[in-house]
Amino acid sequence: MRRLLDAGQTEISKRGLFQLVNGRMGNMERMQPRLNVLLRRGYLCLKKHGTGGRPTGKSF
Repeated sequence: MRRLLDAGQTEISKRGLFQLVNGRMGNMERMQPRLNVLLRRGYLCLKKHGTGGRPTGKSF
């Protein structure tokens, strides 16, 4: 979270988060339980936005 705030970002994709931690989680599947904890505790909120016909994009 600190790295996001230090960079002045208020939104980031799951892929962006994975890249931000330099893949330390191994893969996205291992990162998801940690994201779920942050979502439940209110540190992150899921934001859906339209992508012009493609599947809905999601960011935190």
